[in-house]
Amino acid sequence: MLTSLYNKIRAILAAESDRTILFVPVLMSFGVAWYFHQLSEPPVWLGAVLFFASLAASWLFLSRPALRYCLLAFALVALGIMLAQWRTWHVNVITLKEPIAFTHVTGHISEIDPKPGGSKLLLEDVRIDALPKEKTPARITLTLKSYNPDLITGQVISLRAGLFPPPSEAMPGGYDFSRYFYFREIGATGYGMAPIDITPLEASGERHFDLWFSDFRHRLTESIRSYFHEPAGAVAAAFVTGETTTIPDEINNNMRISGLYHLLAVSGMNLSVVAGLAFFSLRLLLAAIPWVALRYPIKKWAALLALIASYIYLRVSGTPVSAERAFFMVSLIFIAILLDRDPMPMRSLAFAAFCILHSAL
Repeated sequence: MLTSLYNKIRAILAAESDRTILFVPVLMSFGVAWYFHQLSEPPVWLGAVLFFASLAASWLFLSRPALRYCLLAFALVALGIMLAQWRTWHVNVITLKEPIAFTHVTGHISEIDPKPGGSKLLLEDVRIDALPKEKTPARITLTLKSYNPDLITGQVISLRAGLFPPPSEAMPGGYDFSRYFYFREIGATGYGMAPIDITPLEASGERHFDLWFSDFRHRLTESIRSYFHEPAGAVAAAFVTGETTTIPDEINNNMRISGLYHLLAVSGMNLSVVAGLAFFSLRLLLAAIPWVALRYPIKKWAALLALIASYIYLRVSGTPVSAERAFFMVSLIFIAILLDRDPMPMRSLAFAAFCILHSAL
C-alpha cells in the first residue's frame, strides 16, 4: 500500500513538474495560517527548528524524489511559521490600555486619508500629556470631523483629542482590527478637535522621502478632484491614486450593485496600462531613430523605463495588495528582458505571491 501511494505521488509530481513553483507560496501560507490560528504563542524556536530539520532530512533522501519533495513541502510550511514568528517578534508596539476622554496630543503627520466628512491622520513621534513617555504609543490615528486643507504630511501638529485602545473583532471570527493595528504599529485610535496648532514644515525638521511622496499623492488626489464636479472628481482620483474614501456611500453602493466596483481598485489593469505605455512608447520612439536602434539595446532601455514607471505608479496608488501583485509580476517580466531570459507568467505569479506573503507579515 505504501509503495502504491509512493508511486502515485511520483506520478503527480512528474505531471506537475512545470508548475511546482506555484506550490511555494501556497505551502508558506499554510504555515502562516496555522500560526495565526493558535490560541497561545508557540515556542519561538519552533518554526526555525522544523524548517532546518526538514531541509536537512530532504538532503538525505536525494535518491528518493517523492519523499524529498514531501520534506521540502513541510519545510516551506515551517518557513511560513518562522516568518510569521519573526515578524511578530520584530514588532514592538506600545498599546493604549484605557480610553482617555480629553488630552493634548502632539505628533508628526505621516499620512492624510481624506474622508467624505473630514479626514483621518496617522501621527508619528507622538507626545500625549496624559501619559508618561514610556507608556505613549509611537503611532496613533486621529479622525477629524472637518477637512483642513492646510494640513500637509511632514507637519507637526498639536490639538486636543480623545483616545481609545485599538478596537477588537466586531463579532467572533470577524475582521481582527487589533491585529491590523498591531502590525502597523499603531497603539491608539481617536478623534481630534479644533483648534489645531500647525508647525510649519521648515521648523519641523528635514522631511523624509516617504513623507514627501505621501504629500505628493495627497496633493495629486486633490488636484484631480478639483478638475471635476463631485462626485465625479472623487471617482476620477480613485482611478489614479486608489483613494476611494472620498467617494459618497451612494456611489459606492451603486457601483457594487452594477458589478463595476472592481474598476476603482488599482490593480493589474491599471498598472499594466502604465507599464505598457512606458515600454512601447520609448521603444517606438527609439526605433524611429535608426542610428540608435541599430547600435543600442533599445528593448532593454524600454524595459528599464517601464520598470521605473511601474514602481512610481505603485507608490502613487498607495501600494494596495492588488497593485503590489501586478507590480511584482510585471517587474519579473521586465527583469527577464534585461537579462535576456524568456518571461514565464506562471513563475512571475508565484514570485508575486511569495513577495506579497512576505510583505504582508
